[in-house]
Amino acid sequence: FNDLEIIADKRTYKVGETAHLLVNVAENNSRILFSDEVSRGVLRSYRFIDLPSRSTVIDIPVEEKHVPNFFVEATLVRNGRVHMENRELFVPPVKGLLKVAVKTDRPQYEPGEKGRVSVQVTDAAGKPVQGQVTLTAYDESVTYIQDEFGPNPSIFFYGQKRYHDPFVDTSLNTQFSPHGRFERPEHYIYEGRQPDGWQGWWGLEGASLSLGRGMKEGKEEAAKAGGLMGGSMGGYGGDFFSVSSVADSLNARYEAAPHGARILGQPAADVDGLSKPRSSRGEPAGMSELLVQPEIRSYFADTAIWLPDLKLDDHGKAEAEITFPQSLTTWRIRGYALTNATQVGDTTAKAVTTKNLLVRLQSPRFFVERDEVVLSANVHNYLKTDKQVSAELIVPAALFSYLGDTDKSPTPDAEGNLHLKAQAVVKANGEHRFDWPVKAMKEGLATITVKAMTDEESDGMRMAFPVLVHGINKTVAQSGSYRLTDDGTRTLKVDLPEQIDPEQTRLEITLSPSLAGVMIDALPYLVGYPYGCVEQTMSRFYPCVLVRDALKKMGTDLETIGRQRRQMREDDLKNRFGRPDSPVFDSEELDRMVRAGLQRLYTFQRSDGGWGWWREDESSPYQTSYVLQGLHAAREAGVNVDGGVYERGFQFLVNAISKELAKPKNEQRIGDMQTQAYIAYILSQNESFGSDDVAKWLNELYATRENLNNYGRALLALAMNNNKRLDEARTLLRNILQFVDRDDSNDTAWVRTPDAYWWFWWNNDIETNAWTLKAMVAIDPKNELGPRLVKWLLNNRRNGYYWRSTRDTAQTIAAMVDFMQASGESNPEYALTVNVDGRPMKEVTVTKTNFFTFDNRVLLYGLHVKPGPHEITITKNGPGALYYSCYLSYFTKEDEIKGAGNEIFVNREYFKLVPKT
Repeated sequence: FNDLEIIADKRTYKVGETAHLLVNVAENNSRILFSDEVSRGVLRSYRFIDLPSRSTVIDIPVEEKHVPNFFVEATLVRNGRVHMENRELFVPPVKGLLKVAVKTDRPQYEPGEKGRVSVQVTDAAGKPVQGQVTLTAYDESVTYIQDEFGPNPSIFFYGQKRYHDPFVDTSLNTQFSPHGRFERPEHYIYEGRQPDGWQGWWGLEGASLSLGRGMKEGKEEAAKAGGLMGGSMGGYGGDFFSVSSVADSLNARYEAAPHGARILGQPAADVDGLSKPRSSRGEPAGMSELLVQPEIRSYFADTAIWLPDLKLDDHGKAEAEITFPQSLTTWRIRGYALTNATQVGDTTAKAVTTKNLLVRLQSPRFFVERDEVVLSANVHNYLKTDKQVSAELIVPAALFSYLGDTDKSPTPDAEGNLHLKAQAVVKANGEHRFDWPVKAMKEGLATITVKAMTDEESDGMRMAFPVLVHGINKTVAQSGSYRLTDDGTRTLKVDLPEQIDPEQTRLEITLSPSLAGVMIDALPYLVGYPYGCVEQTMSRFYPCVLVRDALKKMGTDLETIGRQRRQMREDDLKNRFGRPDSPVFDSEELDRMVRAGLQRLYTFQRSDGGWGWWREDESSPYQTSYVLQGLHAAREAGVNVDGGVYERGFQFLVNAISKELAKPKNEQRIGDMQTQAYIAYILSQNESFGSDDVAKWLNELYATRENLNNYGRALLALAMNNNKRLDEARTLLRNILQFVDRDDSNDTAWVRTPDAYWWFWWNNDIETNAWTLKAMVAIDPKNELGPRLVKWLLNNRRNGYYWRSTRDTAQTIAAMVDFMQASGESNPEYALTVNVDGRPMKEVTVTKTNFFTFDNRVLLYGLHVKPGPHEITITKNGPGALYYSCYLSYFTKEDEIKGAGNEIFVNREYFKLVPKT
């Protein structure tokens, strides 16, 4: 024997039975600690049992309390070792389970035939019950893609069970060491040991249970009950063949085919060596009269029946009629029973719809114009004898042409269908595939019929397939620009192919006095009422004040934008920044939002002048800096900000930095380098570098600038510029521009950001480039990279209107407004003319007053843009910048569609595998 083992006489028990447990030990005269009430690592009761011999039997009466399972456990101490053994015994909840039987009146049906399904439900004692049955039958082949989601329903009602994790702790686990201490016995209140009950714990055994049976077990039982065997579907599937010149190879194959196989128009070998006269439709004379005409199958539903509340009668029985679809498959029939007493049960049955001779259409799921494919009919002969099969494929002549022998091509019938025929002998229990090469000619919905006919039994099926138009939507884009002092005429040339869908042609020419001007469309979507903590309040307040500042600097308002500018589509709006908010085109509403944000920030300010995440939280230098940034932007936008609140916030920030700087270097907790650069930028807005410690700290930041990323360098460069330390600011800007990448094909440039640590606020690529643009405008406004950075930022918008969040969108807009003012692009004064093929399309004078409101697009649709070459001329006279773009969009049907654009480049290489000889 093992040192200790427990063997149950069986795996499961019923209430009222007795469980006989054989307990074996390695030595006679052993004593075990035994418990038949254990749960969750706790012995709820126990007893000692002496074993004179090495084996004994312990009887345990099985009671209702043991449902659905219980544990027994034994512990033995022998030769200085502790041995533990436990067993789980199952008592199935039979009182709550039903026996459900479902059967059909026949095991096999013809496709489309009606049948009857009978259900009988009894309880554990075999007595009928009253209740409801949910009955369904579905195509079992679906389970090859996705099996049933849920296990047996009884699991959810009675599938929970107790769990137990054995636990033992012994003195053998105690380790002694030579160290110790002196103690005075008179200080002990209790001598010898602690009172009973001072150690240990009690486990409360209640009704809480854990899920015991998982999806895997449910699937295994379902597999045992019904398996996963599927029949052949009445649909289509398998391989299809794309051919370029398939007719010759097929003809040669069919010439040599056995059993007289042939395609329409091809000479067929004599059957059984006899040459027979042919009818006008290609069959041997008299054969068409002998063939059984098939019923064409076209209804291939996946579900044959669904009855959610079939009532059981007094005898626990119910019956329903089922009409099977015309698929050739195995149907899985499922019955789920439930009574008012919450008794549940389920079962699975099967039925098959099949034929002795069947045909399956083998086709792709869809076609594209000009596709050359092989349509196949797979014929299975389950008859007892070999059969001469006449196969026929019927396709619409308007959509398909036949690629076989062109000298003997079939002619359409009165309904406009081509009938392609072939014959072959199919052996008993054998199969044969008939192939027809065809070509898709035009778009539409193709109804394809296939037949297989013999003199004993026949079959046919019909399915519809879309024939898609050949071609793609294509856009050819061109762009250019005038600098502030440029004048003259520019010419753009486009060429529209002949093979197009003219209704989808669109020529659009857009004009803008500044690249940054297009960002104005995002302004109405940034504003919103404040909510939540300090950070969330700032996420609404800061964009609001930046919108107000931008509108002020550009000399416009929300009402004008709402009247003149193109706005976002409804589907874009629904998920804007993750919020389904509506845009705001009301200046007074914007002012109310700004005031609400101010009041909320005032209430969040702590007594020390700083801000934390919430009013009760400790003040944070970073959160305080973020709030001060918003308050400073509000003052710049003309908002009346409480000066006391503003000054107390800056004083807290200066005091917090000074306090940390007074500590030893290794104890300072100012934040990471990027956070320190951000705080330095905020302090520079109020010229708060007066103390020697703060000025020294700023010098150390500059000296260790190699530890900053480009986001931090841009912030520190602005701080130095605000502090009139221009040489250091220029050096930092040069450090940033060392990380610039360019794309000359679309005149963009951007500052690289590291791939790692993307979740930190200071590693946002949009914000990094926005702050770089802001620093460039402040320090080197004539830098030629400015327009390139602007264009890169515009190209990285979502849906053409905004960026990833309200924060980076607001930061980007603020930088672009500064760029417009510094570059002089916000003060145009020029006349502009646009001609298409010599015809004047637009004449406008662009000034500061109509900078955002003039109609900046020329649009031509459909037949107004005819196939062939076109010439667009743009003439500008006067000072000011101009950015123009031309987009020719059309649906091309060309055989060879050439690439266009320069944003994404894809190269494909194809390799033909040639067998080794």
